[in-house]
Amino acid sequence: MNWEYILGFAKSFVDQLVISPDGAHVGVVLFGNNGQLKIKLNEFTDADLLKAAIDRLEFKDQRTNYYGALEEAKYAFKPANGARYNVYKVAIFITDGDKANERYTDPQPTAADLKNSGVEVFVISHSHYFSKNESTKTLVETIASEHLVEHLFISDDFGNLTNYVQMIKDTMDKKSCATPTNNPFATSITTETPPTLNPCSRVDLLFILDISGSINIIDSMNWEYILGFAKSFVDQLVISRNGAHVGVVLFGNNGVLVIKLNEFTDADLLKAAIDRLEFKDQRTNYYGALEEAKYAFKPANGARYNVYKVAIFITDGDKANERYTDPQPTAADLKNSGVEVFVISHSHYFSKNESTKTLVETIASEHLVEHLFISDDFGNLTNYVQMIKDTMDKKSCATPTNNPFATSITTETPPTLNPCSRVDLLFILDISGSINIIDSMNWEYILGFAKSFVDQLVISRNGAHVGVVLFGNNGVLVIKLNEFTDADLLKAAIDRLEFKDQRTNYYGALEEAKYAFKPANGARYNVYKVAIFITDGEKANERYTDPQPTAADLKNSGVEVFVISHSHYFSKNESTITLVETIASEHLVEHLFISDDFGNLTNYVQMIKDTIDKKSCATPTNNPFATSITTETPPTLKGGLHATEVKIEYGRSKTINCSVTGKPPPNVQWSRLTDGKYRKLNNASKGHSLVEFDPFKETDAGKYMCSASYLDVETSWTIRVNADDGVYATIDAPTTPSEQPYEEIDSTVPTRDDRPGESVRHVYQNATTADASDSNENYQRLAGDRAVQNVPSEGSNLGGLWVEFSN
Repeated sequence: MNWEYILGFAKSFVDQLVISPDGAHVGVVLFGNNGQLKIKLNEFTDADLLKAAIDRLEFKDQRTNYYGALEEAKYAFKPANGARYNVYKVAIFITDGDKANERYTDPQPTAADLKNSGVEVFVISHSHYFSKNESTKTLVETIASEHLVEHLFISDDFGNLTNYVQMIKDTMDKKSCATPTNNPFATSITTETPPTLNPCSRVDLLFILDISGSINIIDSMNWEYILGFAKSFVDQLVISRNGAHVGVVLFGNNGVLVIKLNEFTDADLLKAAIDRLEFKDQRTNYYGALEEAKYAFKPANGARYNVYKVAIFITDGDKANERYTDPQPTAADLKNSGVEVFVISHSHYFSKNESTKTLVETIASEHLVEHLFISDDFGNLTNYVQMIKDTMDKKSCATPTNNPFATSITTETPPTLNPCSRVDLLFILDISGSINIIDSMNWEYILGFAKSFVDQLVISRNGAHVGVVLFGNNGVLVIKLNEFTDADLLKAAIDRLEFKDQRTNYYGALEEAKYAFKPANGARYNVYKVAIFITDGEKANERYTDPQPTAADLKNSGVEVFVISHSHYFSKNESTITLVETIASEHLVEHLFISDDFGNLTNYVQMIKDTIDKKSCATPTNNPFATSITTETPPTLKGGLHATEVKIEYGRSKTINCSVTGKPPPNVQWSRLTDGKYRKLNNASKGHSLVEFDPFKETDAGKYMCSASYLDVETSWTIRVNADDGVYATIDAPTTPSEQPYEEIDSTVPTRDDRPGESVRHVYQNATTADASDSNENYQRLAGDRAVQNVPSEGSNLGGLWVEFSN
């Protein structure tokens, strides 16, 4: 049973921690013939899912390789495997104390490396082999951190492993607010108050760093000085999702974008990435550097709109090879695009190449006293950090007016956004040739409308999502609803939409809109859905299918449709005005807008937004994506049992965890209804059970049940079913469940023939062996033979949650 005891210790320890994205992270290395990282430190932020993963760890009958274990532990504490900076680091090493095979490398130097890197190591060893191998006892003492009374525990019975949980936790609690000063992941260790950062900290900053061989010819430490400057500069910024973003271009033979502007939103991880940048012994290509910088400031590489943009160009000032293109026009392009360029150059080569000094002056932005710094010693590079930062602070609240990424520049207070902003909104935009026949600027006006509308929404992961369908000869989904959670990036994508000179296919547009609102394309459940259909009103070619039934399908599915149409073609095609009226949702005064000038399209933004705001706190009851829509209080079960509302979202495979609390921990497992009876999907395990399924997959459709048995009737217990997107259901039992009769609560969603993924919730509890042995049809349908096998004695309790998926 020792392996079970070890897993039990690990899960008990997890119970003592606050597992969360910003709290405790836990990883696992298993070792036998070798060490193997089985769970990375950043893999789980939910304690129940972590414990379930620990439960699935398999025992192997292998040799004992302490060296392999410790080498893998060093690897596990790499940032790439989830290790965080300035975070207290602990390893708990559990072994039977058997001597390692002589063919394996001595582990003691690796143990020293691990501890010297800032990891505090606790060791728990069985005493069984110590009498045979005194050297092994010495070895585990060497692996543990100093002060063995706190860090080494010798046990003659692993059945008592959990006794050490609190001892280790108490030692950890003394230190978990501090970062060890020898921790290599701590880039700065200080108790000083951090500097007060300028609130105008929203900036996209690009380091352009010279990796030509001549850098280190001057001083072999110059590359380290350059990296140190970059990291010191990062320390002056507020690196965050909505604050400062930093990218890096390296240049030698060519320019290479190695860190995109949107790659890091954590300062420590960014500095770690900077530390890993490698020096290359290459030539000096200023043109390549600046061309790559222009590329780095593209929205596709993370550049944001209406954000102050800065480049810091660091070079040794060596002359570029004559074969490279003149960089000066590219430097002018970069600055004219709205990027403020600071240059730091070494003076070493200026006496040989006066032209180079002129070149770096040309690269820097005007007012050279603020933008060009000449140094004769890169060991003092950090002296320029504050100088550059002071210049930036004067400007970082403003966006340069010549910035091509600034779609609108204003000092007005942004509009107050309605808090009920959770909406899936689809623009359906006409790209037929007739759009621009009326006015060659109409396509630009349409894009302007879409971007202005986006400005009225709270674009975020949990707020508004926006997609786009373009239609001409056919409808084409060009932006999915879940593609962007940043308004600036979304507007950039809208800006890139291309006009096509095609026919007008309303049917194709609406069919594609139906497709766009599928979960696979980002549509969410229980979220208000809107389509804004913009067309020139020209009559569709007769060869296209009548769009009116498809329009009805779209609206009946729960999508509210607004239509803006130009009036130009109505005098020629009276039938078209009838068509756009049919496409729009009812109450045309709110949903249909006729315009004789698309130059005024933005006038309709607020009108439509006002209508949306009235409804965006509610989900339409005919929405096919709403699996359960109710405002009723969940039912109260007899004996004080409470069943919460069950929310199940579909569209992708899910690993669902069922956990049951109780003392002692009950057996938990998932079963599936097969041939009229529930058959187990996995072996019962203590406290937790996992099942993975995809309700859109025919083979996975069916009825599943999570059951718990061996529950102590004298204690209270809870069944909880959850996945990575939240808790699905919770059932709390009273302290004396055996006194209450068996009861079923049935809540069924109305069936729709046109979609898969219905859910039916049945909660069963207080089912005793008496129930299992009688002919109760419902109970037998739930538990079948498994109930009799799982329930040990008269009066014990089986609780279960039943969820049905059907196609």
